[in-house]
Amino acid sequence: LGARRDRAAAALHTAGLRLDRAARGLVARDAAQLAARAARLRPLLLTTTTARARARVDQAGRLLASLGPDQVLARGYALVFAADGTLVASADRARTQSRLTIRFADGETLATPGNAGPKPIKAPPPQGSLF
Repeated sequence: LGARRDRAAAALHTAGLRLDRAARGLVARDAAQLAARAARLRPLLLTTTTARARARVDQAGRLLASLGPDQVLARGYALVFAADGTLVASADRARTQSRLTIRFADGETLATPGNAGPKPIKAPPPQGSLF
């Protein structure tokens, strides 16, 4: 009985060693496959991330360009400057200036404001209910 037990213990030990070796081989193989797949994925992730970032920067650039002063002037607006070159942002300030420069999309012109000037245009009253 003791000899049988010793043989069974030896067989179990041998089987355990083979199982351990096989498991290590499988882990090594799977690790190599995973590393190969990861190497293929990294450039894709970087490319995708870079493309998204580039698209966001391009979009911000287009927005910035569309809001620039030259594009605003091209849409029919004008910039008004005082004689010292500062921007005049209100009619009250414009009336106090001796000389103004008005910049349009196609050039500038000098202007002299009148002190009285036309009265500001009031907005029309709101429309009543149609129903």
